[in-house]
This record gives sequence, structure tokens and C-alpha cells, in this order.
Amino acid sequence: MLGVFTLADTCPVSELPAPIGPFALGTTVLPTEAFASGTRPSKFQVQLWYPAEKDPRGTTTPYVSDSMRRLMREQRYYDQPDCVYDAWGRMRTHAFLDVPASPERAFPLIVFLPGEGVSRSSYVSLAEQFASDGNVVATIDFVHDGFMFPLDDTPDAGGEADAAAAVKEWAQDASGFLDKLLASEAAYKLPQNVWSHIDHAQIAAVGHSLGGAAALQVCQTDSRVRACVDMDGTVFGEVAEKGLRTGALVLLSHVDHTDEELKARGRTREQLEAMGKQRTVEWQRVLVPAGGSVWVMKVKGTGHFTFSDGPFTMPTTITRFGGSLIDPKRGLLVITGTIEAYLKSVFAPGPAFDPAQYPEATVLLFRTMTIKR
Repeated sequence: MLGVFTLADTCPVSELPAPIGPFALGTTVLPTEAFASGTRPSKFQVQLWYPAEKDPRGTTTPYVSDSMRRLMREQRYYDQPDCVYDAWGRMRTHAFLDVPASPERAFPLIVFLPGEGVSRSSYVSLAEQFASDGNVVATIDFVHDGFMFPLDDTPDAGGEADAAAAVKEWAQDASGFLDKLLASEAAYKLPQNVWSHIDHAQIAAVGHSLGGAAALQVCQTDSRVRACVDMDGTVFGEVAEKGLRTGALVLLSHVDHTDEELKARGRTREQLEAMGKQRTVEWQRVLVPAGGSVWVMKVKGTGHFTFSDGPFTMPTTITRFGGSLIDPKRGLLVITGTIEAYLKSVFAPGPAFDPAQYPEATVLLFRTMTIKR
């Protein structure tokens, strides 16, 4: 059973599930970076999650830092009640700060890009599971259109133009981070074994929502990034205009609603089905160009924030819309398991990616590889 904090019934915050991979966990927070990106200076901060040496010593890190939690409360982060922010202050991750990494082997690097306005802290459950399974994960907080202290006060262009600009900027920042990280062990003061055990030939970009669109853009523009995953993100910018030339995995949310729920939301089943068909048409257009193999899949029982810590730390971001929802721990397993199976099929010779591993995840569209990168 998930541990639930002793709170009022209106505040059902759950502890994060313990990752089930074979590795212990370490984490470290890198200094804030500043790069020139487009027409405005860019700023971001990276936290690394990694497989740690056996039996690490020390204490696990807080789920959210005090400064970040205060900012979230001030900004009413996803309109949560105060008891939720209080609960986050008592929560701990399963990772130990700045402990040596496992020297067992070299590990793939996953660059993880959050959704618009979403903190990197809201993806701890995914980062921990990936790291416990043998990956180094770099979660990034952005200033422009992201959630980073201090908040950006630059006026946004608004709408699709602003989203396209953010996607381009985030992709450039991710590549800038890789430039610095991979160039030299001295670029960052990392814990023992972390840098020397990153496999430079196995790099992926994984993102949620707007970060998913940025992950596709990173793959399109940075040849070092061999695999990309978009979790429920609409495409913007170059990929939307010219299509996707690389291979990719796209995971889309899908919740079944009763007729009563739809009526309460002022929608009909016909409208819902039309929206689903339109989404499929949009992805068909993205896949028109020749390129690598792409799977576009829907995951039954998932809402937009199922692809985050939402089911555990702020379930109202999902339950407020109703519908038949997947069990939170099962959802985490399906999402991370499907992504890792895809990454393994790209990075390692062997069996091709099997999209039928989990019955909740079904293929909507597939493009077979027509060119080699």
C-alpha cells in the first residue's frame, strides 16, 4: 500500500514509491547555468540522478527544497491547498546527496525536460526509477516558460509563437549543457565516478508536455542524442512545421469517461471521439517526412499529469477531470518500462522494441525507418 500522510481527506498526498531497480540512488545539484540563447539570455539548473555505489551513507534528500517550496506556495503551484505544500516539506526522496556513483559499468544519459511551468521536482518518481535501473538522469529547470527561482519576468510572445520559442531555446540549452558536460570531467565538480561512468554514445532526451516537444527538437538538431521520447506533448516550432525526421517514442494520455462525466463537463462522446481523431491526424502530419522508426502510443487510464509525480504528490491534477484512471504505481511502471524498453532497442543490439509489453499501452501510429541517421 502507498503510505499516505495523516492529513485531511481533502489532502490525499502519498509518499513516492520506492524505485524497484537494482541500484541504490545518488543525486547532485549543479550550479545555475547561463547561456546566450536566441535573442534573450537563458538560464537553467540541472539536477543529476544516478546509480550509486552499494550501501551509500548519509541521508536522503528532501523532495522539494525549502526555497522552491516557498515559491510554489506563493505562486499557488497547480492550485494546491496549503496542506499539500506542507506535506512536500516532510517528504524525502530515495536518493543520497553527492555519494559516489556505482563503478559497475557505463550508464546511458537521459536528459529530462519538464513541462511548461513545471518544476523538475515534480518528476522525482520517474527520475528515481530510471536511475535505479541503471541510467544517469539530468532533470532541468528552465527560467523562460519553466519553473525556476527566481521566476522570469520577461514578457511572453503568447500562444504558439511563445511555445515554439521555448522549445527552440530549451533544445539549445540542453545541447549547451551536453557540450559542457561531455567535454571534460573538470567542467563540473561531480561526485566520484559519475562523469567517468556516463556512456557518451548512449544519450536520450525525454520530456513531458512542452518538454516532450523540446525533446523531439533536441533529437532533430543534436546528433549526439540518439533517442527521444515525448510524453503527452504537442509539437511546436520546427517539428510542427517540417515534420519529424528522427526516430521517437510518443506516449499520449487516454482516459475513458462515462456519459455522465462527459455531460457534467459539457461534452458529448462524439466530441471526445472527434478530438481523438484530430490528435491522430496531427501526428500523422508530423510523421509525413522520411525518418527513423516512430511509435505513437496511448496509455489507457492516464491523464496529462500521470507522466509526472502528480498521481502521488498532487492527484487533483488528474482526478479533477474524472474518468477511469490507472493505479499510480502501475502507471509509473508502464510509463518507465515502456520508455526503457524503447531506449534499450535504440542503444543496444538485440530484439526490436516490443510495444505490446504492457496491455495498457497501445499503438496508434507507426512509421517504419526509411533512412539512417
